[in-house]
Order: sequence, then structure tokens, then C-alpha cells
Amino acid sequence: MLVPINIPPGVFRNGTEYQSKGRWFHTQLARWFASANDKVALQPVGGWRAVIDADTDEQVDVDEPIRGMYGWRGDDGTVYLAFGTFEAAYAFHLGVLTDITPSGFTAGTEDATVTDGGAYGEGIYGEGPYGGVVSDITHEIVEAGSWQFDNYGELLIAVAFPDATIYEWDLDTGNDLTAVSNAPSANAVVVTEEGHIMALGADGDRRLVQWSDSEDRTDWTPTETNEAGDHPLSGAGECLAGRRARGQTLVWTDKDLWSFRYVGGDLIFQVVQVGQNCGAISRHSMIGVDSRFFWMSKRGFHSFDGYTRDLPSEVSDYVFSDFNWIQQSKVAAGSIAEFGEVWWFYPSAGSNENDRYVVYNYKLDIWYIGSIERTSVWDRGPQRLPLMADAQGQLWTHEDAYDYPKPVSGEYTPSAESGPVEIGDGDRVAFISYIVPDDKTEGDVTAELLFKFEPDGAETSSGVITLSQRTSVLHEARMVRIKLVEVNENWRVGTIRLDVRPGGRR
Repeated sequence: MLVPINIPPGVFRNGTEYQSKGRWFHTQLARWFASANDKVALQPVGGWRAVIDADTDEQVDVDEPIRGMYGWRGDDGTVYLAFGTFEAAYAFHLGVLTDITPSGFTAGTEDATVTDGGAYGEGIYGEGPYGGVVSDITHEIVEAGSWQFDNYGELLIAVAFPDATIYEWDLDTGNDLTAVSNAPSANAVVVTEEGHIMALGADGDRRLVQWSDSEDRTDWTPTETNEAGDHPLSGAGECLAGRRARGQTLVWTDKDLWSFRYVGGDLIFQVVQVGQNCGAISRHSMIGVDSRFFWMSKRGFHSFDGYTRDLPSEVSDYVFSDFNWIQQSKVAAGSIAEFGEVWWFYPSAGSNENDRYVVYNYKLDIWYIGSIERTSVWDRGPQRLPLMADAQGQLWTHEDAYDYPKPVSGEYTPSAESGPVEIGDGDRVAFISYIVPDDKTEGDVTAELLFKFEPDGAETSSGVITLSQRTSVLHEARMVRIKLVEVNENWRVGTIRLDVRPGGRR
């Protein structure tokens, strides 16, 4: 009797391996995708290639972690990319890298630090459901240096933490970033749909939002004839980031989410708190896709589509129980809209850099996980392919063929591993004679079946099997797990079947 191993798409990792029975337990560089004429199938994540500097004919490499990236088009239609490290800023245009670090720039630190050597318990900093708290609340985490960018027309607008100066760049590669005249200091910046530059955390007030006149980026003093103004946010927490949304500008603090909706007149903006206890975990932990926004907080994941919603995650235990909370400011979000995915890169407990990722597929409403070192992301938009950066300061185009270069140590072979699948009702021993691949596989992946009689019992392996034809396995078990590993690129895996004969009770 052929019994299909019907494991639904997505990873379940909230609990033990046995609690993930009948589900996928782990993935590495693997995703689920439904093409127009196909059912949902497991397949590899696209690979990456080095971005080449036309001047040097070598990979773009700035030797420091890139934290903050932005792409846009100039008035001439050509694509510009800006990115920054903790102590410099760069522009990349027509294949040429240019250092545009402003004069007098105040550098940040490569890693987040704990002031005065404060001691921390294991788990989350300050609050949350996943572990310890600060053992001495007089000590604080000073976040790693990073940049935020936006565009004002074709001009680049930028601010870095902790430098706090709002800069502009006129696209002339012979010029550096220069301070925007009359602008306040800020910890973050965003440009509204109406053309106001918003300074978040303005003039040293962590919850003050101040904006320029919509007609003049250098006019920040409110008068009866302009639209400059400010608004202090109520409550606690500090402004971290802002994003343009349809008909409004969203501002995240580390505690909550606010909407600034342009109304004009004396009020200029109607300011409404649209989310509580859902603050962002970092300045780059949010991403907008179409009319929806997604972000990571210290407590989980959230979305906004006019309403703020908690985003239930089937991998949140895995993510937040092994997390370097001191380096939480490095969390970076990005999207790969082609596949309906939002990616978050984060540092595991044993790493000071982002070495893991978690993906939410909003088209299929599933999650998957894996390990790769990436510090910043920019989805395809003005450029042809998504861009990502690693902690060495190297740029990569992603979803570019199926090569997986290793700039650092790590296992970059696509794979997937299931939790236990009970055969029948799990109360009888079954004799498994063959494994039968689906017609998509054609030897492109190997499989290993791992058999058990009890959840906490020893596993017996079938050995590695190339899934190209019906293959003998000859094992008895009550439950079986399956590991799939790539052999050839661009594979697909649908439903795998086992030839099973019922046995007795055991």
C-alpha cells in the first residue's frame, strides 16, 4: 500500500521535535512556492553573486558591516544605491563605488555595547516572554552604529546613529553628504508623501517628531505661511524609524506605532497611536510590501494594513529562545516580493552578527528558517535583483542562479528536515519496503529516512537515498522523519510516498 507523506508547507518549531510531528522541523535555504500552473512545492532559495565595482573589477567590499541600504532613481532614470557602515557612507552608481562620508561625521560602534560593563541575565533585555531581564537597570545597551536613508525628489536624505545630523546628497559623486540647512538633530528620518522631511527623535528629545515645510526642506520654523511643525509623542520609548505608507506616514518607537496623516490647515498632521506594546526591535526591523507593513518586536511579529495585528508565528520559540539580545539593534528586515516573502536577519545567542534568518511567506501564511550571515537587505525595485550585504562589507545580488558562495563558514546547501510522521495511527508497527519519489524530483535531491518506535527512542537511518526512482528501504517503525538535501540545482519536491505493510502492535 502506497502511503503519501503529506507534510503541509511551512516550518513548525514551537516546542520539541515530537511536537512538530507531521510538520517540517527545519529548513536551510529552502522555500515553498506555488507557480501559476503548479501546486505548492518545496524548492531551493535562489543563490547569490558578487556585485562588481566597474573601477576595480572586484567585488564591492567596504571591509565593515553594512547597516542601512536604500535604492532609488535619479531624474535621469539611472539607479542609485546608498549604504552605510558604523563609520562611513557610500553611493554606488553605474557600477562605481564612491565614499560620500560627510566631513566631521561622528562614528558609531561596530557592535552594541553595555554601558559600564553591566551584567545581563540570559534572555531578553528589559521585557518580554522569553527569559531573563537586566540584572542592573542602571546599565543600558548602546546600539550599534547604523544609517537610515530616504529620497527627497532625486536628492538622498540620510541620518546615522549616533551622529544625529540630517544630511543630503545631490548625486554628484564629487561631493560628500552635507548637512541640511537649519534641520534639527535626529535619530531617524523619513520623507512624507507631501514632501516634508520628518526628524524623529528631534533635538535630543527621543519622542519628538519635527518636520520641515513641504515646499522647503531648509525651513523648519513654523509660521502662518508654511507647514513646518512638530509633535511630541505621548508615553514612553524612543523613535526608531519611519516609513511612507499610502495616505500616511508611520513612525515606530521601541514601544508603539504611530500614524501621521496629512490634513493641512493649522494641524498639518493628524497624529494617532495605531499600535501599543508592539514597538520595533531595531531601526531596520520593519518592511513595507504593497499596502502592508511587517516588523519584528521584542515580543514577536506584527503587521499593519490599516490595523495593527499580532502575527502568529510557528517558529517564534526557535527565534526568540536563541537570540543575542544585546545585539538586537542589528536586526534587519527585507522582502523578496516575487515569492511573497518577508525576511528578518538576526543574531543568535552565540553570535555578535546576524547569522540566522526567519521568513514569513504572506501569500501562503507560512514560516521558514535558516542560517546565513546578512546585515542589510534591499528588495528589487529600481535594480533588477534583491541586494544583500554581509558582515564583511560585501554586496551580493540574490535570487541570481543557484550558486551559494561562502564568504564565511557555514553550510549553504539547501535542505529540509521534517518532524516525526506517524504511520497510520501510530499504534502499530509498520513495515516500510520502498520509498517512491514524486515525478518532480528526478534525482535532484537525496533523502534520508529516520525510523523510530517511540518519540524518545533511538533512530535508525535508511542511509542516503537518491530520489530518482522507487528505492528499497526495508525497515520497521511506528514513525519516520525525512531529511532532504540538494544534489542538483532548481529542484522541486512534491509528495513522497512510502510502500507500507501493516504489522502488529509493539
